[in-house]
Amino acid sequence: MTQTAKPQLITSIVIVALFTIVPTIEAHARFQPYTIDDDEFNYLDFSSYELLQVMNPQGYGKVNELFFPKTTMISPGSSYFEPGINVEEDVPKITSLSTWMTDLKKYKKIAPLKINQIAIPGAHHAGLTYLLPLFESVQKIFRQFGLESDSGTFGLPKEYLFKIVNSLLVPHHHSVAQILEQGGRYLDLRVARDINDPQQIYLAHCFLSKIRLNDTLADINEFLNKNPGEIIFIDIPGDDGPLGTVGDSVPHQQIDHQIRKYIDSKFILSRKNISQPISTYGGIYFSSFEVNSTIDQIKIKGGWSMTHSDNPYDVIQNIQEYYENGSYLKQEPLDYDVLKCDPYITGTKDTMIQTIKYETLLQKYDQPVDPLINARFIPANLKSTAQLTNPLFYNSVYRSKVLTQVLNIIEMDDFNSGNAIRAIEININRYYP
Repeated sequence: MTQTAKPQLITSIVIVALFTIVPTIEAHARFQPYTIDDDEFNYLDFSSYELLQVMNPQGYGKVNELFFPKTTMISPGSSYFEPGINVEEDVPKITSLSTWMTDLKKYKKIAPLKINQIAIPGAHHAGLTYLLPLFESVQKIFRQFGLESDSGTFGLPKEYLFKIVNSLLVPHHHSVAQILEQGGRYLDLRVARDINDPQQIYLAHCFLSKIRLNDTLADINEFLNKNPGEIIFIDIPGDDGPLGTVGDSVPHQQIDHQIRKYIDSKFILSRKNISQPISTYGGIYFSSFEVNSTIDQIKIKGGWSMTHSDNPYDVIQNIQEYYENGSYLKQEPLDYDVLKCDPYITGTKDTMIQTIKYETLLQKYDQPVDPLINARFIPANLKSTAQLTNPLFYNSVYRSKVLTQVLNIIEMDDFNSGNAIRAIEININRYYP
């Protein structure tokens, strides 16, 4: 048999759904099902949803199970699936995005690997789903941008101004708990203290949310109690957003205290675990708060300083050159433990002004926003622009042998199950070519 070519945009670990109206096919009986409920179905990304529509174009029938064979051929317009060309018994089967690491560890090619030898999906500003901007600060920012008219900032209601600010600074629809369930294993938690209540630490990006760090850590701990074989990275830098910050920096003693209070000690990993096979442990690596911390931390080398841009196409080109030219090997720190790739846009003053103006027009004229048609309309809208940047990134990965071989942590905006699967698939293509 010949193996089918790997698709470029939709992962070759295609999600194959089984509807209640479709009988189980014996050829796929050996693939373990992943049962999902109605709420989790809402987290499927657009490409997964389109795939489900292809398989059941009438739109009826509830999704009961998901399968993850390496390659599966879909018959367009049909309401059933056909066996894939490649169904070798030694190709890893992932039974759930909640346990994908645990599942991969069972296979002899994966079990002896170290954590820096596998591709890991992650979330930039993880769990940040909203901010609570201060109206006075928003007015000040808009004045600095030269956007405030005599009748007030565009004459728009306060609530809509807050919506615009959120579009510039909030990159996700899902909480940390949901990101973990969808396969995310690197969590970038930007934090700041409430000036009026310094004991409260919140997820932040220029402004504070009301998402508390202690609640987030408790969710992570609960996830690991249910899935102890998973390995998670928690990166906790301070909030240093492009528009300044209304919060206070958090002393490392306060972060240490919350980690030790809300994370079971058995889950706290040390730097020495990096050299051990992933099949021998599960838990959490910590990084990016002060070196004087009592928590043993790892060194993450991120390429953002050399690859960032306010344009999706430039970001992807910069990332490809960074790895293919070997620049990542020369960049400090040289004694790093893991590599991090950052395929997301970084807004500038100019692109933020463009976005604010365009989104103001949307309020008045109700024009559609579609980054896959014209990303220039929403250049600094993080969630929308990620809908363009993420597919471009994975398309470049499928075309590049170097990226397929060296990518480690992949830090994304607009994290969802579809993009997690694309990242996990890199491991299959790397070790089961």
